[in-house]
Amino acid sequence: MTKDDLKQYRSIIAEIEELNKTIRDSTVHDTVKGSDKDYPYTQHTMSVKGATYECATAIQRCQQLKAQRDAIKHFVDNIPDSLIRRIIRHKYINGKEDIKWIDVVKIMYPDLSADKQFRLVDSVKKKCARFLKKI
Repeated sequence: MTKDDLKQYRSIIAEIEELNKTIRDSTVHDTVKGSDKDYPYTQHTMSVKGATYECATAIQRCQQLKAQRDAIKHFVDNIPDSLIRRIIRHKYINGKEDIKWIDVVKIMYPDLSADKQFRLVDSVKKKCARFLKKI
């Protein structure tokens, strides 16, 4: 797992949502008239559902992205150091895109003064960088 993989997490989630919408919008429904294959051959209406090629490729891509998402979540959940796990979760998994390090520190240490939070930014950033460099 790399830093770039972690950065992709939020984008993967957004793409999964987009693909799910495409899948919902691309399914085709219709009704046809037909009869049973055995006697009595009475005619009745049947419902037919299908998927377009676009829907099939969207389903396949969505499955791939879900596997990537699950791998990233599994990696983060299995980080043994609680502090590093929290840092990575706040920086790359939870919250908004491109969260700043000062915001990560504010989330993790809300009771500290702004001055102390500002001083912790480099420490938190370096701990995360060291961990990601080791893996």
